[in-house]
Amino acid sequence: GGLCYQRTQKHCSALLVNPHQLSRGDDTANVYMWDLPSLPSAIANNYSVYSHTKHALFSIGGGTDEIYSLTFDPSNEIYAEQDFSYWTWKKLKCRLTESKFGVCACLLANGRRLMVIGGKQDVNATHGHCTKDVQLFDIDEESIVCKMKD
Repeated sequence: GGLCYQRTQKHCSALLVNPHQLSRGDDTANVYMWDLPSLPSAIANNYSVYSHTKHALFSIGGGTDEIYSLTFDPSNEIYAEQDFSYWTWKKLKCRLTESKFGVCACLLANGRRLMVIGGKQDVNATHGHCTKDVQLFDIDEESIVCKMKD
């Protein structure tokens, strides 16, 4: 899901759920609402994915062609206390083919590849105006591996 919903908004937060508790069928799960540092630019209707192998949260699109990562060590007490001076959004070198709203994304290859699908150029566009573009990025190299245009 997205981090920010208003075009003028830089403030972000994340809802964290322990997936291991859900997969075990536990009756309860630990859920946390974390405030995050503001993104460098205002976005809207972006998509976010978390890589447990990289300990990073990725923000994709949102009316921009940029991809940001927020890397942290969840075992470090500083992060649990949310001391933002240790948290920094990093703009990756790789970019989407164009500025998009409402893309979908997933991580592949144990968190080393990021696949970004679809999106629309206008935040108010209907479903029929979504692109069928697919881009595959190498997270480690911060480069595009392949792209397919509709």
